[in-house]
Amino acid sequence: MDTIGQRIRFLRKKNGIHQIDLARETGISRSNISKIESNDIKPASNSIVAIADYFRVSTDWLLKGEEYQEALAEAEASYNAKPTDLQEASMLLGRLEPDRLQRVMAFARFELTQQEKKE
Repeated sequence: MDTIGQRIRFLRKKNGIHQIDLARETGISRSNISKIESNDIKPASNSIVAIADYFRVSTDWLLKGEEYQEALAEAEASYNAKPTDLQEASMLLGRLEPDRLQRVMAFARFELTQQEKKE
């Protein structure tokens, strides 16, 4: 999934949502959703936020499909993890479906919060 349109279509189909339903829930016209999914137009920032909120994914993932790279950079900077550990984490995270990636990211943030409370 190289484009935002492909990622939106993926989320919509995965969740069994029709374009008209997504349009009604987000306030974006059905024709614009179709054009976004076909990569004919780029969505406005408020549309990106509405779609991300509706599907409960991050705007980073929706825009770039690379949210996990940010987490890896933070881990490397904060914990000096071995490069092989980071490479394996990158490979594993990159293979997760968006909803599963969101759960992993939420868990990692929770664990980091717990660790910081102990420090």
